[in-house]
Amino acid sequence: MKLVASSGYAQTVTSASGLVRDSITGENLPFVTILFENSTVGTATDVDGRFKLKNAHGYHTLQVSYINSSLKI
Repeated sequence: MKLVASSGYAQTVTSASGLVRDSITGENLPFVTILFENSTVGTATDVDGRFKLKNAHGYHTLQVSYINSSLKI
């Protein structure tokens, strides 16, 4: 998984936005969970792998998780 993000700082508000891609295939990853670490402030990527996140608590580290369940029958 590859996370491409940008962030901005204005007073005490931190924001992050970006695109999450598979590091092997390069495909955009939908429904990836992204949180500011040690907080409950978070979001999920949209169907195109993009996200926008605002936080007013001064957290700066992102925590990213993704579950891929490939079912082969």
